[in-house]
Amino acid sequence: MRARTGVVAFSLAFGLALNLGAVRAAPFMIVGNDEKLIWDGQGKPILSPPGKDSVLIVDLADPLNPKIVANLPLENSVVGPPVNLDIAPDGSIALVADSVTVVKEGDALKQVLNDKIWVIDLKANPPKLAGTVTGAKQPSGLSFSPSGDIALVANRADKSITVLSTRSRRWCSRPTASARWRPSSPPTRWRCSRSMVTRSPIQRPT
Repeated sequence: MRARTGVVAFSLAFGLALNLGAVRAAPFMIVGNDEKLIWDGQGKPILSPPGKDSVLIVDLADPLNPKIVANLPLENSVVGPPVNLDIAPDGSIALVADSVTVVKEGDALKQVLNDKIWVIDLKANPPKLAGTVTGAKQPSGLSFSPSGDIALVANRADKSITVLSTRSRRWCSRPTASARWRPSSPPTRWRCSRSMVTRSPIQRPT
């Protein structure tokens, strides 16, 4: 889900302690704080220079007493679906897609598309940034496969799907089935070697 306030905007991804055969996720929650974009009392957007965003890793082992175990200075974006961050089923890594950034043009600030995907090592103590993937423009939603071996990233502006190999840390980008639509959200259903994504603006599964 996503909540927007006058100060920061939050995006949440949960890695709950689920026993899925040999796969067991750690009780972590990711919170992405985008402080580049806020809204005033009349709903007018106000842009700020980048540099104050953060990604929080929250330990939910005690749900009534959550603890922030890492505060990473990583840029992220409230623009896009609330699925632009996710935790692998085994709880080993997390991915955060940074779809939109802010740059200065003359005396004004404007939003431009970004292409960065952050890889966070959740096994490290404390969790830390493990790598950066340069994908395609406007990564807007991502999802791990049930086994956690791969992750798909829906690149809205580029009309493509980025395929990430989480074990080898390699990635590749391939065109979507049709260049006439923009993939917006990650797979809503995984079946063997196939998956379903939703497309913008009508959000119809494909």
